[in-house]
Amino acid sequence: TFRYNISQNDLGGVINPAGNPDAHVYNNVFYVKEGVPFIRSGMSGGSMVVENNIIYYSGEQPKQEDWYLQTSQDKVKYDNNLYYNYANTPANDANPVVVQKGTPVFVDPGKAPSTPNSVVNDRTAFNGYQLAENSPAINAGKVITDANGYAVEKDFFGNNANVASPDVGAHETNTPALGLSSNVYTIDNDAKAILGLASGTTVQALLQDLIYDEGIQVSVHNAQGNALGAADVVLGDCTVVVSYNGKTATYTFVLSSDATLHGSIFEVKEKEIFVPSVEKNPTSIKAVAAGMEVDRGASITFENNGQPVESGSIADGMTVTITAQDQSAKEQYTIRVKNEYHYVNDFVPNQQGNLWFAQEKTNAGTYVNLTEYNDGYGCWTGSSWASVGLNTKDGEFGLLCDSVEQGQRQGGHSMAYRVPVTGTVTLTFEDFEGKGNVYLRQPGNTGGQAYLQITLNGEPLMDKINIPDDQSGVELQDQTVKVSKGDYLRVEAINEGNPTKASMCVTPIVRYENVEPPEADKSVLSQQVDLALTLQQADYTADSWAVFAGALQQAQAVLADTAATQETVDAACEALVQAMAALVKSADKTALGQLIEQAKKLSQADYTASTWALFAQALQNAQTVLADGNATQAQINSAYTELERAMTQLAKPADKTALNQLIEQAKALKEADYTADSWKVFTDALQAAVSAAADANLSQTQVDAAYHALNQAMASLVKPDAPTYSVQKGTLNAVPESLKAMYGSVEDMIAKMLSQAQTVLSTASKEASKLFDVNLMVKDANGQISEVLPENFPALGVVVEIPFSDLGEGINSTNCNFVVTHMLEHDTQTAKAGDVEIIAAETTATGLRFVAHSLSPIMVSWAGKTPAPVTGGTSSGTAVIVQTGDSAQLAAWGALALCSAAAITVTHLYAGKAKRKK
Repeated sequence: TFRYNISQNDLGGVINPAGNPDAHVYNNVFYVKEGVPFIRSGMSGGSMVVENNIIYYSGEQPKQEDWYLQTSQDKVKYDNNLYYNYANTPANDANPVVVQKGTPVFVDPGKAPSTPNSVVNDRTAFNGYQLAENSPAINAGKVITDANGYAVEKDFFGNNANVASPDVGAHETNTPALGLSSNVYTIDNDAKAILGLASGTTVQALLQDLIYDEGIQVSVHNAQGNALGAADVVLGDCTVVVSYNGKTATYTFVLSSDATLHGSIFEVKEKEIFVPSVEKNPTSIKAVAAGMEVDRGASITFENNGQPVESGSIADGMTVTITAQDQSAKEQYTIRVKNEYHYVNDFVPNQQGNLWFAQEKTNAGTYVNLTEYNDGYGCWTGSSWASVGLNTKDGEFGLLCDSVEQGQRQGGHSMAYRVPVTGTVTLTFEDFEGKGNVYLRQPGNTGGQAYLQITLNGEPLMDKINIPDDQSGVELQDQTVKVSKGDYLRVEAINEGNPTKASMCVTPIVRYENVEPPEADKSVLSQQVDLALTLQQADYTADSWAVFAGALQQAQAVLADTAATQETVDAACEALVQAMAALVKSADKTALGQLIEQAKKLSQADYTASTWALFAQALQNAQTVLADGNATQAQINSAYTELERAMTQLAKPADKTALNQLIEQAKALKEADYTADSWKVFTDALQAAVSAAADANLSQTQVDAAYHALNQAMASLVKPDAPTYSVQKGTLNAVPESLKAMYGSVEDMIAKMLSQAQTVLSTASKEASKLFDVNLMVKDANGQISEVLPENFPALGVVVEIPFSDLGEGINSTNCNFVVTHMLEHDTQTAKAGDVEIIAAETTATGLRFVAHSLSPIMVSWAGKTPAPVTGGTSSGTAVIVQTGDSAQLAAWGALALCSAAAITVTHLYAGKAKRKK
């Protein structure tokens, strides 16, 4: 498993799947430098599954990648990876997330520590690889089941990664989404369906097995739509409602049609199940049902002579029926009582279990099943001639051999019998005439010794026995022992030295004896009951305590029952342990109650209908949670967050006075006075403004936008004989003549304008300001161009748009606040030349827009969360001016940019272009 790593600028290749068997590569970041292949040449022999990774190519042009370099689609399988700046994606990735170059995926990639031979322990050094806001990787991942059994826990940065809507890559933002996942149930989030509901599942048990994002609220409802409590049983017609921030998704249960027997601890041949059961220790039908693996939703029923049986002991010839959850299918088996199990007779080629297993004991003392079966020899094989099985494909006796070479040997090899029912058994062996019960298959063994040992759960039942080299064999004593369900009784071969002919013939037989069952061991159950009695009801929710109290009462009854079987004791103990683990702590509702009281004081009349509706729903949800005695702390926290968010998003009705006044002015204009094109733009804006004035749910920002759009359209109305305006190319490299008496340099002008800007935006700075020199020109009927003098400036002014890109990289309305200042070059009725005024500007998606009644010089200053610094040198950009003239051709314009460096502050010439605004 290779997960939650960040790889930056690998050299010869990113992935080396050399000889790795079935590598699982998921939720990593691969930042790939120019020209480097994803799979390293000469290192591609292994198999791997590659999913949920971000593969980010940093080259200039999209890369055509060979995703199967020196390998194939059969060995390398891709799914749900994000491919940045690639011209192609793997053919077998059915769910690629394709991202074009320039799309923000990370905060600041490519800048992780790169010093050779260094160790970085502070993960914040890699923060550039955290996902950017609105990154296409957010909630685009798939829920991963680790191929090697590892639990999904934390991402690279230590965040919880076990979420319902995972992100792609090594950073999990925990951005809430209306989705579910589970390690128990199969969930289709597209179809809103849950598969795998088991009979008798409570709401509490269901919710514990569902995974959903923090802040999400999940509730279970019956067919009538009523919410169920934690102890209520979930039926197939119930629904699961997932809600967040006023949105909901409803999941239904899909009933399974699976009626197959998936597995069993009992021997199964075709449609018969073989079960040990003796008169003095009969096996119950409950024990048989517990030993059958079926679909979670399937039911198991018993019949004897056609009559249903719900309790008691089994009988030979009984039938057991598996019925699918949706009742569409059934499978029936016949129970056969069988009390003797013969290794050779029971042997099933190439099958481990249900009773007999071929195992190796490791040096660590654990036992593992062998995985290689040789059909030609009829046995399981291990390293260095180790074998467990039959003497031939259709053999008459068992064959057992430990690894013969000492260097390849671990702890031995064994024939292992897994006990299906608690009782007393005798281990005996087939008799080989004249050779006892075990002998070496071949004569003339040299170089080492072969031993046989009998163990129960790894503990010897007898001293190990040396098997003679001359094939004379050994008589083995029968072993009668008490066993419990799940125990392993083993016949083990153990070699010493390097024997040349160590394979031994031995056929074990396990026989159940007709004796009273051993007294049940209640020590563990007693300990769990004692622990349970220390718990206090006041500390837990009512529903979870009710489930726990029932399990405790049952456990106490089993403790007092002198006839209780070991299976009954173990079941009671397991139920009690699970009930204790499922106890839900009583939650603190203080903060939620206080917030609800604040919310109840608000008045609907003060807010828009749409935002009040969302708030009212959040308040209702919060009050429901507050009243729920079984609400968890997570549910309480989620309700608090949802209500708090709804309160902050409440919008007061917008002030439409100015908009209505402007609409009245607009309605007084006459179509005949303007060109058709400009009138069409104006009427569209007027219609939109009228709609905005009538919409009670619009925010002040939306109303203001309608006002500015109409105002702009009115300013852009063109009379048929109107002059043509344009912007003259120019640079501000000297103080204008009209201002020289007041300012000695351009720097002095900037200082004055910055001082005025700081009255509105206190953190504005010289380094985060740009000074624009824009002069309005007019062309008369003879084609002569002259500067528009103040007394001839259009009465309605001109609308100026300055793109954010002209201010610097990363500067936008999300990151920064802005202020626009203007210095008057000439006296007016209300101000003097040299005075600085603040111009009201609105932010658009791409820049700043404002109305100016005279132009140069104009300065934009900004400050905010993380304003990007302005870099030195020349750059290019566009400013857009909407004029009162017709078909104006806008020329280039110049501007002066204030820049900062490490040790100096200087001004640089800023060259740019302007384009026509249509």
